[in-house]
Amino acid sequence: MKNLTDWFDRVLVINLPERTDRKAALISNLTATGMMDPNLVQFIPAEATTETAPEWWRAGKGGYGCLQSHLRCLEIAKDYGSCLILEDDAFFVPDALDRLNRFMATVPEDWGQVYLGGKSLEPKQKTQSPEVMIGRRICATHCYAVSSRHLPAVTACAADRESYIRHAWYLDFQLSTGHAARKWPVYCPPQWLAGQTAGRSSVSGKEYPARMFC
Repeated sequence: MKNLTDWFDRVLVINLPERTDRKAALISNLTATGMMDPNLVQFIPAEATTETAPEWWRAGKGGYGCLQSHLRCLEIAKDYGSCLILEDDAFFVPDALDRLNRFMATVPEDWGQVYLGGKSLEPKQKTQSPEVMIGRRICATHCYAVSSRHLPAVTACAADRESYIRHAWYLDFQLSTGHAARKWPVYCPPQWLAGQTAGRSSVSGKEYPARMFC
């Protein structure tokens, strides 16, 4: 059975260096679920949430650090055909490997993003395959992949300064506007394979329970 590194050319994990607890938990989860060999993960040091954000940014220093961390990953993704990006609070459910294979085996080749975890702001749309859904507007950025063929469009949307100035929102909502405008094809499984662990968010600073979303 194929795992994450068989389906994606590179797996990147955004991790604040001081959050060794999250790094250890994710490594343990990847091993327990068989999703991949943790030694093949490329850990990307997250931008510190205490970093000074520019005056035009109005979604908090944590949100700005999150944006810069993901833009760095999208820059790295230019060197690969496909790249899976995880945040360090992601976790995979016990049967994720089996469902990953059923999903990726039938996902259309034109995909620009695939979300293995997220939050649907609009209902997913059915396709001819029961294993694949079309993402209409997905937020949360703890587990998504990008394909090189649509990477320029994804990056341009993610880096759209004027949109952040108008809306004062986080990266995940910004990317959802690209989904809504059909700027690139977005697919996801019928049920999420990955959720977010309980704890304090490095972006908002708030405490959250473990979440799978819908």
